[in-house]
Amino acid sequence: MRKKIIWGTEIILVVVAAYIFFTKDGACNSKNSNIALINTQEINRFVIENDTSKIIIENKEGKWISNGIYISDKQVISQLFRLFGNIEISMFPPKDSLEFYRKELKTKANKILFFNADKLLARYWVAEYDVSKKATLLMNNSENPVYVRALGLSSDIAQYVVTNELLWRNKQIFAFDASKIKSLKFKHNTDNSLSFQIFKENESYIVKNSKDEIINAKEQKIRRYLSYFRNIEFKTICNTLSQSQIDSLKQHNTLYQIDFNIKEYGTFSIRLISKPSNNAQKRDINNVYGLINNKPPLLNITYFDIDPVIKEISYFKNSR
Repeated sequence: MRKKIIWGTEIILVVVAAYIFFTKDGACNSKNSNIALINTQEINRFVIENDTSKIIIENKEGKWISNGIYISDKQVISQLFRLFGNIEISMFPPKDSLEFYRKELKTKANKILFFNADKLLARYWVAEYDVSKKATLLMNNSENPVYVRALGLSSDIAQYVVTNELLWRNKQIFAFDASKIKSLKFKHNTDNSLSFQIFKENESYIVKNSKDEIINAKEQKIRRYLSYFRNIEFKTICNTLSQSQIDSLKQHNTLYQIDFNIKEYGTFSIRLISKPSNNAQKRDINNVYGLINNKPPLLNITYFDIDPVIKEISYFKNSR
């Protein structure tokens, strides 16, 4: 009888301890469900922003579009939803540091907002991944900072809360409709006399040379040239070069620069920069770097893919 009483008491103590762990300080806190997205299927728009940049990604007719123009990568978005739908609290910051963490998140962290139409579904402030804790510090509308991870998926939630548009969209570099190109300036850095400009006036296009003189060119040929941009993709993103290395390449190795003015979007530019080969004294004859809007990262592009749009002013003359 005595053994049964002792055994029964031990069970009660275990249950009480488990209750305290799961409801107060444990990693499996019952409040974990409050930090995750409840129904990701309701989301049709989300915004990621910080003090210097912002990206808006929304679902339009079954396609996810970033900043109103680029088709986004569905797999990356699906992974983002899976992460936020499965995040769980792994630990809590010290209570005496909560206000400090709260201020840091609000002033320095990236913010992500999930919407259904204009209805705000959830908002998170997400700090950088903490390697030592193997978790990501974030907070939602409750403004209670916590360390989280998505079990079985990733502990680094922050890698998906970024404003770099290149990391969201598919590999199509010039995703805009050719009919929306209001103007294009193609500059040959080695010989400006080969450069040209294309302007849309009403519904027709004209071509000018580097001296701003109109060239007799066939409308059909201009439109065909503009259509080539739609099919160009980059192969990979190069994140290995520092800003100083990129600046040096931009200054000394730029081959061409193309500047666009696009209806309903604004300005867009790309620099095509020669890529050093394994032998630093030579150029890579198969690949070129692309720098979008003068902002890193660099894109790796094959000459084969980009070659259809690398033209000289003579291409548009009716004699050809």
